[in-house]
Amino acid sequence: MINTIRGLVDAHGSAGVGTKNEWRCVFNLAAWREFDALTTGSRRCELPAEKSAVRGLMARVKAYDIVDLEIDLSVAGLVTKVTRLLATGLNDPELENIASALRKPITATHPVLGLLEYQRECGRYVGRAQWQGKQIDVALFASDPASTEPVFQLATRVFAAQRDWSEREWNLAGRRRNRLHRRGSSGTHHTSVNPLR
Repeated sequence: MINTIRGLVDAHGSAGVGTKNEWRCVFNLAAWREFDALTTGSRRCELPAEKSAVRGLMARVKAYDIVDLEIDLSVAGLVTKVTRLLATGLNDPELENIASALRKPITATHPVLGLLEYQRECGRYVGRAQWQGKQIDVALFASDPASTEPVFQLATRVFAAQRDWSEREWNLAGRRRNRLHRRGSSGTHHTSVNPLR
């Protein structure tokens, strides 16, 4: 059974997936209208195509595009089989409102890393943080921007471990300097120190 649906492509856009003899243009819908019902979520769609045609399809199916698709309902499973890409770049007020909401920045504040912004197209939080006295780029991958606790806890442990290691190294270097100072002040001998040791 063939049906037509209208959908909103999610932030990842489309990609080409395939083997030597079998290629598909793959994308996910963040929202779609089917049988006059609007649904939001994630719906994986696959459009079989010749390898030479995949790149052109990817250029047409872009992030946050509104598309009309012909789909095969006789194919059951977690993947929607697309038989034809009917139209792209469509106007649809309901889907456009959803697209606007999905484009709004998602931010989170971490006690160590500071302000982070979520990149939907990559599924990660990005920001800048201090690491051994330098500013570094930080990327924390989280497929669900609302479920940050595991990845944030890991980042906290990593930064805490680095801080503890730096403090131990600093204290060890201090003790070495003190021993060398005591030896030098005793007048018994002089020593040269290789700072790289």
